[in-house]
Amino acid sequence: MKIITAAVAVLVVVGTTFAVTPAFASATPAVASSTPAVASATLASLPKTASLPSPTASPGQLEALPAPTHPMSVPDTSAPIAKSPQAQSEDKASAGSTASISGDVRDSNGGRTIAGVTVTALLFDDNGGVKFSSSAVSESDGTFSIAGLAPANYWVLFTDTTKGGQPVVNWWESTFTNPSGNQVTVTDGQAQLITWMMVPSAKVVGNITCEGCTAPPPVATTGVFAAIPDTTKPGYWKPIAQADTLDADGSYSLDGLYPNTGDNPPYEMFAVNEGGSSNYASASDSTSFVVGAASQATINVIMRRLIAPVAGVEPQINSVVNALYWDFLGRLPGPTEVSFWRAQFARGLPLGAVSTGFVTSDEYRLIRINAAYQTILGRGADPAGRLDWLHWMQQGRITTDDIETSFYASQEYFNNNGGNNTSFMKAIYETLLHREGTSADYAFWSNLVNQHGRDWVVAQFWDSTETISERVSLMYEHYLGRTPDPNGLAGWVSIALQIGDSGLRAGLSGSDEYFGRSQYRFSEQ
Repeated sequence: MKIITAAVAVLVVVGTTFAVTPAFASATPAVASSTPAVASATLASLPKTASLPSPTASPGQLEALPAPTHPMSVPDTSAPIAKSPQAQSEDKASAGSTASISGDVRDSNGGRTIAGVTVTALLFDDNGGVKFSSSAVSESDGTFSIAGLAPANYWVLFTDTTKGGQPVVNWWESTFTNPSGNQVTVTDGQAQLITWMMVPSAKVVGNITCEGCTAPPPVATTGVFAAIPDTTKPGYWKPIAQADTLDADGSYSLDGLYPNTGDNPPYEMFAVNEGGSSNYASASDSTSFVVGAASQATINVIMRRLIAPVAGVEPQINSVVNALYWDFLGRLPGPTEVSFWRAQFARGLPLGAVSTGFVTSDEYRLIRINAAYQTILGRGADPAGRLDWLHWMQQGRITTDDIETSFYASQEYFNNNGGNNTSFMKAIYETLLHREGTSADYAFWSNLVNQHGRDWVVAQFWDSTETISERVSLMYEHYLGRTPDPNGLAGWVSIALQIGDSGLRAGLSGSDEYFGRSQYRFSEQ
């Protein structure tokens, strides 16, 4: 990654940029609503090259949820397990009992005994809380014994942390299709003997978000499940394990899954809307994924926003049009707008050309202009200046993304940040590079401000690999919901100077990946 320092030896002069308009009235009019005709004027000159891509995957349908067994989240065996209010009576009942669960623990690869595995017998209340637990650690010969148990059906958890890294976690008699395992029944005075072969397990963590909401989905009405394909019903998925209750920030974790590399089928994570908002689908899924033995996967799920069908518009087109309106304009479209864009696809326009229509629409331009006034100059836009910027964009004198560089180079920004070259450069470092420079850096660039002007200096920072990489990463997160892979980041950065930020936005939102993700974000069902 290129880092701007005072040691820069060669600088290339860039084209002249536009200074911020001298009109500085404080009033800010409301954002004008775009109409399809605004964008269609841009689309009229675009070539007809390709049709809408087919989705690489379709959102799956979750089958009926299984009867509750126990929480799949693994209690922290390194500390006392938090118990429910029912725990006191359970402890008293078990104190005088002579029942036990004992046996040995072995490695599934070769059958050798394993020392140091924590074995925990658990009882859960009706709400999934732990009401009783008792643990033992396997000895050097792999044997263990949990004594003093009351007669009951126990869930038995095996946790191996002896190898470092991701712990291996198994429930008694768990399998790939039943990772929660089965119960061990003991009667009064019985010594129940069991043997378990540890199978390297996996963990899945992630966040559940909801499209178009301002806070994570409510904990009380959201369930999180891992599911595998139903081989008898294409498109349907069988839930096999439930994650623990969502945290307030929407995060979840699910331990004890079997790895699904090799011949095992893929997983999907589902977020189930259990009587919550009617704005969201009853079940929303992630893309399919695999997770290796003794490893962890991060899988996020977006609760799909329900959208109304539009006559004559295919569901997948309805989904991607809604995604484009939300990502660029911060709102959902009306039926007429969806129909308009469906007609553009029918003309043969590719998704990239349709995305360009949003990037160059007046509504999006005005959103960006207003945002630049607020975030860079710290105030609302004045009516005259706002319209001047829009007219220059319409005339092709500047692009939508030139607004930021022009504001950073403006006299108003300069005055707001100390009114001298040193303080100006300090603000540029902190704002564009998110770090401080040295006194030598500030002196070096202050001298170049005197020689070439603020426009020129801002362009050097804006077009550096360091700042372009950050902008590409932010666009990946916004449009694709992920961080860029190294090759993708390098590829987009390398062509950024040719196509500009507007080209980057249209390229990412015009990709097959964006189209596929839109189907998981917005749905008619």
